[in-house]
Amino acid sequence: MHRSVKAFLIAGTLLATAASCGSDLPLAVEPLPEVNTVVFTRDNQTRVNFVSGAKLYVWCGAWEPGAVATPSVHIAFGGPASDAPFWRLSAVVSDITLGQPLSFPNTFVFDQPRRADLYVYDPTNELSTQSAGSSGAVIFQALSCVDGGRVEFAIDAVAGSEFSGGPSVSASGLINGTVGQPPP
Repeated sequence: MHRSVKAFLIAGTLLATAASCGSDLPLAVEPLPEVNTVVFTRDNQTRVNFVSGAKLYVWCGAWEPGAVATPSVHIAFGGPASDAPFWRLSAVVSDITLGQPLSFPNTFVFDQPRRADLYVYDPTNELSTQSAGSSGAVIFQALSCVDGGRVEFAIDAVAGSEFSGGPSVSASGLINGTVGQPPP
């Protein structure tokens, strides 16, 4: 497991332990800042670079609005141009147990999603954790699907190319985001 993923899991465990210990002193907790340390590395060890102005979006809703109503959490990073690199992680809310991995590869029938799916658009490649060659997992540490709620996860995964014989991309890092609206 990637070192930053391990550090995230240890920090989350320590915070949970501290919060559960009895104390007469009030525990002052400030909201955590938005964090996006996810790095995407191609097979040739070059990184997928996201453009200046790329934005993190976190929202909850249908897996695919108007087509698949399964309640899901979605996290996307990219833009602002539609042809710029971006990534999107979607996970079925009822399949998430905090602290437990959702493993890849993960294949499912399009209208019966399960666990999680990572999609990456790298202008010369499209990748997904439903594709061959995928591995790894995502672990959620916090999930609150209310407006302003917190979503935290660590990912250490490989997404296989959707193009036959295309190179894979590895993803590792942490996300701490606030639930809001989907991208425009």
